[in-house]
Amino acid sequence: MPPPTGSRPLSTVSPTSIERLLACPLRIAFEQATTGGAVAQGAPRALVGVAIHRAIGLCLGDPTLGVEAAWSRACDEMAQTGPDPRGAPSARRAFLRLQRRLPDLIEYIHEREPSELLRECVVTSPDGTMSGQVDLLILGERPAIVDHKTGSVLTEGLPRKSYQRQLAIYAWIVEGSLGVEVDEAALFSLREGIVEVDVSGPVRRSIASEAMSAMEAFNMRAPGAQPATPSAHACGVCPFIGPCDPAWEALHEGGIEGFGWGDAVRGRVRAPIVKSAGGAAAVPLNAQIGTVVGHVTVFDVPIPMVETCSVGDQVSAWRLARRSDEPVALAWREGTSNLQIDPQGEHS
Repeated sequence: MPPPTGSRPLSTVSPTSIERLLACPLRIAFEQATTGGAVAQGAPRALVGVAIHRAIGLCLGDPTLGVEAAWSRACDEMAQTGPDPRGAPSARRAFLRLQRRLPDLIEYIHEREPSELLRECVVTSPDGTMSGQVDLLILGERPAIVDHKTGSVLTEGLPRKSYQRQLAIYAWIVEGSLGVEVDEAALFSLREGIVEVDVSGPVRRSIASEAMSAMEAFNMRAPGAQPATPSAHACGVCPFIGPCDPAWEALHEGGIEGFGWGDAVRGRVRAPIVKSAGGAAAVPLNAQIGTVVGHVTVFDVPIPMVETCSVGDQVSAWRLARRSDEPVALAWREGTSNLQIDPQGEHS
């Protein structure tokens, strides 16, 4: 698909979509133009995250229920309608971390002597422009918001700015919709435990104002095209790198060094693709743009992804592992790498 030349006005946004909007308005336009998402709902990492959230909710809802019983019940529920999260490679590690860290969350709650705990609470701003689901809203003398994270939440010892924005916007919505002033918030990380985040009045109002301004700017440009703002952060997590010409231009001109982890190349297939009996393909490219250029071969690509690809087609591939420098050999990594074919070769 080519980069979208149009967009639709935003009516209601979530704190997570605000983060993507602030990072790159073009990504939101891409999302509007496709039905796909950044992470498939059945991906192993996503399944484990959902199971962890569910197990935490079960433990908080029934203090007599142990972590192991809550985890088993959560996984059993999910297995009835889809894959069992316990089959994911990271499942056992995530469970052990939850078992070790859950007492930190329980202590944080008890310190605030809550009158009520609202789990997975949907909150919407009075004007309807922002809405989201709070993992845990603690009501009482010391109201607080807690968001659960399975991974690391710290960068150089401080909470990641994206997570602070998320919690600050939640606090701003709760204040406006429920009339509860929330000055305390925390991230509950399976790796770092409780990490407190500043969502005091001036902070949350400033962040909410920035979010509203970004939304208004997007809507003023709609239904026209939205600008791209390539950066290491925005491009490192974006699933739409393949057709995003501005991102490849930024890579070519040295504005950014890559698209997150690994190598990235865009070029034309220079020779027939070699397919193995084991289901993997080797794609020989003449890379015109990328972290490496010239003759490059991308190995271990799943055959279904290049079944219709032929000599002369343009291929964009990113988040690849470097196997060798002479000759340049890059390797597909399942669950990390991405590839897009442009049969017409129009986006060069």
